[in-house]
Amino acid sequence: PEHAVALSQKATVTNNLGAAFSELAEHDAALRTHRASLATMEALVEHDPSNATWQRDRGRSFANIGATLVDLRRYDDALASLRQALGIYRRLAHQDPSNATGRSDVSTSLNAIAVVLRNLGRVDESLETLNEARVWCERAVEDIPDEALMHRNLGDVHVGTADAYELVGRMDEALAAARQAVAVRRGMVESDPANAHWSLDLAQAQTAVGRLLLQLSRAGDARPV
Repeated sequence: PEHAVALSQKATVTNNLGAAFSELAEHDAALRTHRASLATMEALVEHDPSNATWQRDRGRSFANIGATLVDLRRYDDALASLRQALGIYRRLAHQDPSNATGRSDVSTSLNAIAVVLRNLGRVDESLETLNEARVWCERAVEDIPDEALMHRNLGDVHVGTADAYELVGRMDEALAAARQAVAVRRGMVESDPANAHWSLDLAQAQTAVGRLLLQLSRAGDARPV
């Protein structure tokens, strides 16, 4: 047990170091560090495969590697790593459906995968992935209406959907998705007006709606939404 605790602490420190390297745009160093963190988590999970916390941390290591590979524009490798994370998060969510964090991990991973697919030009697959993320979020919001994280994830999914539709020129569908993002984020701001992050999220979604309206030559409708 003492060895396991030491390994867990080592993984946490290594993960934080990787995040620091990413903040400094030292992406190669971040990748090496996140891979070291993953190796530690693999050892822990081998020691006790039933430990859900260690399994989640293992998934987070894969997700961090994926995000760093995105920074390096190594999209195919990033996709593989993010899908590894998603597989872990799915298993954990199915084992404990009432766990809001587990559901959030799944929807966040799906959203990240959708972004990578979009960067690879696989927009149809990106939209399918976003639709799955939306379903996860909506079910979670129905089950746990007060879970703010899932509302935020749902807003992010709508924004990603709008971006994907815009990329392929499906502007009316992009506008509809952006308006859904506004609706979700407005509800969040109304529930907590003092939260600056949520207010910024709302403003960004409103700006997207205005931009899309302009692109659709409806400049007269491009007013605050």
